[in-house]
Amino acid sequence: MSAKPTNTQIEGDTEILSHMPTKDSIMLPIPRDTFEKLYLTPKMPIAGKLRQTFGNPTPISLMGFLVSATPNAMIHMGWRGAGGDGGAILPAYIAFGGMTQIIGAIGEWLIGNTFSCAIFFTYGAFWLAYGASLMPFFAVGARYSPTGNGLEGMETAEYHATAGKQCTKANQ
Repeated sequence: MSAKPTNTQIEGDTEILSHMPTKDSIMLPIPRDTFEKLYLTPKMPIAGKLRQTFGNPTPISLMGFLVSATPNAMIHMGWRGAGGDGGAILPAYIAFGGMTQIIGAIGEWLIGNTFSCAIFFTYGAFWLAYGASLMPFFAVGARYSPTGNGLEGMETAEYHATAGKQCTKANQ
């Protein structure tokens, strides 16, 4: 052990502390307009003037994701008695989660943002498929029910394990 105490050693009854760099001490805050220029509308070499013709589709797609993902998270956590596997917000899954993100992905594709386009197409397709799986018309749970009833099958532990919902009402 060295003669000089380190930051973790105690000298007498007093612990020696040192200043640790924090976010505020090492990062300079940037103005909002600079942030938007850097991150929301990045400068990429593209042909044409579609960026000047169309607006930025990213906020629309993000709104679609948030409007469907937030209530879905609340349902799965059971906030304030929420439940029913999202049947009450099925239109939000399909319209906001699916279609809004697909439209935003097409907008990203038109202006040349390939990565954003792929992400929003993927999430949009997920929300469309998830919303369709909750529709009684498709009878997704019919194979999990001994009687062939799709709604009964969607309440079985096997269905929830297959769908990846391990912590739902059926397994408690």
